[in-house]
Amino acid sequence: MKVGMDQMIVRRYDERDLSRIGLIHSRSRQAAYAGLVPPDALARVTPEEQVEVWRVRMATLPSPNAPLVVEVDGEVVGFAVGRLTPDTGAELTAIHVLPEHRGTGSGGSVFPPATQLRPMRFSRHCRPS
Repeated sequence: MKVGMDQMIVRRYDERDLSRIGLIHSRSRQAAYAGLVPPDALARVTPEEQVEVWRVRMATLPSPNAPLVVEVDGEVVGFAVGRLTPDTGAELTAIHVLPEHRGTGSGGSVFPPATQLRPMRFSRHCRPS
């Protein structure tokens, strides 16, 4: 998919993506919660800490799950995790993009590939964090 001059690709997660996922998750949280959470608490959400959090999450995801990453010009700028459920067909359980990629379509780009992972209904249920 072309976005302006950038090449955007959505692909399945690979363990080599963990360092970028840690960075993306920490920066996404810091941007989303600035002004809502004390700065010292946000400062503790480091990329290194998030790498370990996501290493455990990815290793213990029940099957079937669909972790995906979004690359722009070869650099991972976002990620999402979905899971199949008997009630809704599929749910998006996490989605994060680098703050500078918000509004570029990077986050929304995971929806079409996620629906193609399994021939099931994909529902977008969003709830505030």
